[in-house]
Amino acid sequence: MTRNAIFCLFCLLQGCVHLQSVSVTPIPMSGGKVVEASAESGMLFMGITGNAEFVDTLVRDLRDQCKGGTVTGILTKYEAKAWPLFVKYTVTARGDCNL
Repeated sequence: MTRNAIFCLFCLLQGCVHLQSVSVTPIPMSGGKVVEASAESGMLFMGITGNAEFVDTLVRDLRDQCKGGTVTGILTKYEAKAWPLFVKYTVTARGDCNL
């Protein structure tokens, strides 16, 4: 391969990761069982999405891990991994299950 082709290939394959936001709900004094769930969007062309339904699975996963209890002290992270023309979003939630 020529140097120009290798350089172009290198530029197309590199990407970035951004932590968009972090939020925390009040954390209780007595921590319960730790529950964690995450959800990812597919590869989105230029980051354009018509909905955020992929996050609904995150809520269900947290609820399923804490049947009969309450999830408190929730820490959520919203990340974006970007490549030229494509973006992939990840939402992660971690909390305490108090039965």
